Amino acid sequence: MPPKKLTKAEKEKLKKEEVERKAAEEEERRLQEEEERKQREEEERKAQEERDRLQAIEDTRFAEETAALDVWLVHQKGSYEEWKTDEWKEKQWDRYVSCEKLPNPLSESELNTYLQCWEQDVEDNKVVETTFTHIEDALRLCEEIRCIVDDEFVPSVTDNHRQLLAEVLVNTQRILWNKVDEVTCRVLEEGNKYLDSDSNLKLEHKTSKMAFCLWGNLSKNPRLKSFSFNEQDILVEIPKPLQLADVAVRVMWPPYDPLSQQIDKHASGDSERKGPEDATENASIIVDTTTNAQLESNDITNENSVAETDTVENASIAASEKDKESSVVQISSEGEETVAEDTEEARNTPADDRQVGSAADNVCGLEGDEVDTRAFVPATGGLVMIELLRLPPQPKFVNGWTIRQVTDDGILSHSYPVDVNATLGSATWTTFKVSMKLPEGVMINNDTKLARWDHSKKTWRTGGLDDINIDIEAGTVTCMAHQFAPIALMLDRYTNMPYQMWEMKPQAVDHTLFSITGAVVELQFEIKGHQCCLTAASIDDSPALPHLVKKWTTFCVLKQALLSAGVNLFPEPDADNYVSIVKKDEQVEAKVYQQMSLLSCVVGFSWSKWNSEVGEQQFVVQACEHVSQQTSWELYIAGNRSCKLKMKDSDEQFSPETAENHESHPDIFSTMDKVLSEATKQRLKKTSAQHIECVRQWLVSTKPLTYS
Repeated sequence: MPPKKLTKAEKEKLKKEEVERKAAEEEERRLQEEEERKQREEEERKAQEERDRLQAIEDTRFAEETAALDVWLVHQKGSYEEWKTDEWKEKQWDRYVSCEKLPNPLSESELNTYLQCWEQDVEDNKVVETTFTHIEDALRLCEEIRCIVDDEFVPSVTDNHRQLLAEVLVNTQRILWNKVDEVTCRVLEEGNKYLDSDSNLKLEHKTSKMAFCLWGNLSKNPRLKSFSFNEQDILVEIPKPLQLADVAVRVMWPPYDPLSQQIDKHASGDSERKGPEDATENASIIVDTTTNAQLESNDITNENSVAETDTVENASIAASEKDKESSVVQISSEGEETVAEDTEEARNTPADDRQVGSAADNVCGLEGDEVDTRAFVPATGGLVMIELLRLPPQPKFVNGWTIRQVTDDGILSHSYPVDVNATLGSATWTTFKVSMKLPEGVMINNDTKLARWDHSKKTWRTGGLDDINIDIEAGTVTCMAHQFAPIALMLDRYTNMPYQMWEMKPQAVDHTLFSITGAVVELQFEIKGHQCCLTAASIDDSPALPHLVKKWTTFCVLKQALLSAGVNLFPEPDADNYVSIVKKDEQVEAKVYQQMSLLSCVVGFSWSKWNSEVGEQQFVVQACEHVSQQTSWELYIAGNRSCKLKMKDSDEQFSPETAENHESHPDIFSTMDKVLSEATKQRLKKTSAQHIECVRQWLVSTKPLTYS
């Protein structure tokens, strides 16, 4: 029997029931989803509340730990300032009882009186020894002022006072060079008093800080081809056009570099990036500057001759390049000559083949053979100021009378070549040989350049010097010069950067070892209290810098001694243009160094290969508590959020996972404080403020967390 057909009413009823069923199911699903949503929101709310609770607990703990660190820092700063005040008072008393003849740098009236009396002392330049004794005293005064300007903790010395002292330094250096010129004029006018075996004027005078040599062509002997100063081991050939001329040659080794400071810092791309702690660095830069007024006054007498000389010289160089292949730099440790073809590409390629340096050269627009003084600096003792001067009329002796022509011209430069209108290749234009010894106690390497000073452009250039041979083994340097001008051995500032590794290991209370392994030299320093010394230095496992080892002094003095020895471990603000590094936040870095210095007597720190794997505001270091000489390094993240890591430095992959049973802290000091034993914490409290400050100066100046 066929199924009964549904009526229209029945169909409508079924349809209605189906709609109601679906609606019920939809409502049930909606209610279930709403319940799940409410449950999920409740769980999220509870989780957020828990996170907020934990964050509040952490914030409270961070605030407490930060406050505890601030107490340490305030106490340390106060203790150091108190110690510094006592030390300064003791120094002032020692100065008073010693009856020091130099003025007190803190007394403006004494400084003004000293400078006025010295400048107006016309008798001072009559005796060479007396003049240079007074110059030596002035240089001692400059060093004393420099220490005050560089030290930010000198009591009762304000920024205005530091600026005043910087101006005093500039004025002192101006008078110093005036005195050098005055004694030069005096000797030239009385050449007969300083005759050598060849009947020429010859004078050598050396002090502990500078050397002064003067030669005058009195005999006009055409067979005399050269002259030398034996005490300084320098030989200068006499160009043929000058053999019969009234000329003199002054050769000086200045106590500092008075030329590079004239270079336009903006043109040479000096970084404007300065931190709040750079005020003393700026003052230090002013301190090292010689008077532009005095140097420019010397340059005025040179301008005409230099401008003419440069014109002929450049043309001569161009002509010689067409005729032959000239060698750029020949550096040999075995006495062998290395010749490189002087192509345009070679001239434009820096001695340092780092790509960063090349990019920086392009940015600052260096031209041709111009030396980038941000990357290269004259070696101490390697700067020789060679000047060609006019020989004044000599006195005549008649019947017991001395007849001398009186002139007010002062010191005058002599142009070379003699006849600037002469055609190239004529007898009026010849290069001349200069041979001298390498400076003692300075590390010379294969990156060293020889450059001459361009008076007209106020810059160092490698052009104008041919057949250069720097023989490290024999300790000599020779070249063929185109003109009489200052020449200098230019050292690569950053040859030891980035560091291969570094390590800071505590030995006892107020006793820390700090070692740095550079690309060339390996150094270890010992820090005790406020003093430090170089304990070991080696190059390829051979001892180096014996004159600096075990000489206890302050950080500032040792830093200057290292720079004078050609060892630069102190990056300039723009060093990242020349050294391949991962940039870090400078303010955070400075805080980390402060915290590391607080721990320097109880916690060892070392370099980690994973430092480049974290952000700008974090640093990865190895650290361990000092219990014995054996070390068990653990890995830590230092910065605004610090913690102990689960991984080891020897692992193949980096992981930021925090070690078990350890939590994050606001700084590395608080992080280490949680793992130190009670005995170690007691030793930590015994660390003196002056030791902490000395360690901090080393860390801030060398920047091992960034330049390694």
